[in-house]
Amino acid sequence: DGTGSETHLNTFYCPVLPFAPLPIAAERETPPLSTGAAAPTLSVRPNPTSGQLRVDLHAWAGAPVYIQVFDALGQRVLERRFDTDGEGLGLDLPANLANGLYNLSVCGEDGRKAAVRFVLAR
Repeated sequence: DGTGSETHLNTFYCPVLPFAPLPIAAERETPPLSTGAAAPTLSVRPNPTSGQLRVDLHAWAGAPVYIQVFDALGQRVLERRFDTDGEGLGLDLPANLANGLYNLSVCGEDGRKAAVRFVLAR
């Protein structure tokens, strides 16, 4: 019907100039993830994998660990407990997992944690 109405936009306290750019990631200070002890290193191979991973658990020698695998959406797809001997661990991934990016997380009973990403490509 073509009717219109007059509107007013309140622009008080609005900046006239564009916003300042955010600092570069290297300039930002990030808090440490752990207090005191250095985080253990974790590696898996091969990456990408076709379904079997070799997980290096030397940082958790002789201690039980919990291993969890999460998909790209953050849903847990695998959870197991292992007693380590300080060597590597062979981990067979379930056959129903789709190809894609996954996160493997290791947590020792002493609270030390580490995570690594891997790609599943069958």
